[in-house]
Amino acid sequence: MRYFLLVIALLFVSEIHAQESIFIDSLKKFIATAPDDSNKVNAIYKLGTQYNLFKSKEHIPQFISALNLSKKIGHKNNRAKIYLSLVTTLFYNNIYDLGMEYALEGLTFIQKEGQPHEQFILHGMLGNLCSKLGKYEKGKHYYYELLTYKKNNNDQVGYANTHVNIAIGEMDQKNYDSAIWHLSKAEIILKRNNKQAYTANCVLGLAEAYLAKGDLMSATQKALESHAMYTITNNMYGITNCTYVLGSIKQKKGEHKQAIEYFERSRSLADSLKLVEARKDSYKNLAIEYSILNDHKAPYENLTLFKQYDDSLDIEKQKGKMLEMEVKYDITKKENLLLEQTVEIESQNKQRNLLLLGLSAILLLLFVSFRAYKQKKNSADIITKQKHLVEDKQKEILDSINYAQRIQKAILAREEEIKHHLEDSFLFYRPKDIIAGDFYFFEVTDTHIFYAAADCTGHGVPGALMSVVCSNSLTRSVKEFGLVKPGEILDKTRELVVETLRKSGEEVKDGMDISLITFSRKNLLENIQWAGANNPLWYVKSNALVEVKADKQPIGLYDAPKPFTSHSISLDKGDMIFLFTDGYADQFGGLKAKKFKRKQFQEVLESISSINSTEQVKILEERFTNWKGELEQVDDVCVIGIKI
Repeated sequence: MRYFLLVIALLFVSEIHAQESIFIDSLKKFIATAPDDSNKVNAIYKLGTQYNLFKSKEHIPQFISALNLSKKIGHKNNRAKIYLSLVTTLFYNNIYDLGMEYALEGLTFIQKEGQPHEQFILHGMLGNLCSKLGKYEKGKHYYYELLTYKKNNNDQVGYANTHVNIAIGEMDQKNYDSAIWHLSKAEIILKRNNKQAYTANCVLGLAEAYLAKGDLMSATQKALESHAMYTITNNMYGITNCTYVLGSIKQKKGEHKQAIEYFERSRSLADSLKLVEARKDSYKNLAIEYSILNDHKAPYENLTLFKQYDDSLDIEKQKGKMLEMEVKYDITKKENLLLEQTVEIESQNKQRNLLLLGLSAILLLLFVSFRAYKQKKNSADIITKQKHLVEDKQKEILDSINYAQRIQKAILAREEEIKHHLEDSFLFYRPKDIIAGDFYFFEVTDTHIFYAAADCTGHGVPGALMSVVCSNSLTRSVKEFGLVKPGEILDKTRELVVETLRKSGEEVKDGMDISLITFSRKNLLENIQWAGANNPLWYVKSNALVEVKADKQPIGLYDAPKPFTSHSISLDKGDMIFLFTDGYADQFGGLKAKKFKRKQFQEVLESISSINSTEQVKILEERFTNWKGELEQVDDVCVIGIKI
């Protein structure tokens, strides 16, 4: 996971990345002449905190020296703080193996001698280290302990950021649904606490998860949302990563020219920010896209640049390994050298240096302030224009989708009409988005009643377009061709759907799963017939649920299509029939964020089958809402109940 940031559980951050200070010389002199070892431990630790965390590695030997001396003399004060600072610096310098050794050693000490908050901060760092070393299950163990601690102490932002860390590990293991759950929960909490910077990273993470899962519509929505947040906060690093993700979405869609535009923009931003890894990935994908467009020169140039940056990253990794070896095997030598050093400071030079440093700081502050003022003024104008542009585009998209919803509603029968023919029935229909891939089909002729729950490929806009094609084909099969047997209706519907999709000249493999039942208008108990494509029929007879299995093939292109089977169903007055799609059973929720599953769904339907349809649909809706909780709905839901 490169494109959204790993959230690190840090204590003492302000201490361990201070600017290199004028006190360094004084501290070195004090260490050489310290009156006792206890004072020397504290002075060596303080010396380590004076070096910049991101610009220097000098703090590492100081912290290890302080720790070794602390253990040697049995000095326990501040040892927990030394462990936390050391583990944090090793992590940020990519020295993960050594970081893990000291983290586990520190955990043993802190559990006996430290404070609870220090133990759980170290749990967060252990989770991060395990994630980097590929030990995901162990990392999750530490993260979940940290989650409990953050929740009990009402640290909502820390609780949300720990969910983000867990999601990163889940993404690395390709557990995309679980990653989406953790990121969605974090997003809700961070938005509620108005933490826009964290929220932007979290939303970009959701875009990556949806992209990896193949849900390009949701990925686009989240990527645009995060881009708007990064633009408002002028976070150029975030804008760079977000632009790259948008390019990847276009690449997946086969929109190669637009993908190139995004990758070029991401590469340009990465150049200005000197982001080596971002440059490398942009050049790699630009080479792929130009190759697809048969631009022979551009792929070679971009591949050459990709190789350059890839090699440079390998060199950086090798440097990290060399540093780890140096820290592991030469630390004793460095420690002795440090403790033996003495620094002679002449008072007149010290005063002169202090004066020069003060004047330099004032001049630098004036320069930085003036530059920041100019940049802020220019950025404010750009941000305002970009914000208006994003708002206008979002309004256009929403207006189009809302109009599409009106069109889709026009193909669905009104519930009043359904109740007129099937008085004791219910319909629980809840689309995931404004428009849906699930739909219900209801048609009446002079002799028969036709009712079905259907699930088209995808949801949102693609699913809705498919639902219009499939609904029209069902209507033609019944009205135009006069078919009454459900198996024959599905055969004809498949033929019409395939014929419609082939008009584009491309092989479209989208289609529909469906559960279709037919009744005689004269007597609902006579000649009940049913057929299904992947979706079964459930009915409750004598207080027991019975399943009629569907044909294992969709309505659409299929390698070995067979005629659909028409099943005759024998029912008595008071028996209950259920038609449904897979959205209800597939919903994530509950205490452990698991799927509702078919077995639990069967138990709910069996338990409510004896009461009237009005109460049944209320119970179904309450159970679904309570199970889902604050999580996002994962799919369209359609459940139909008919009491004979």
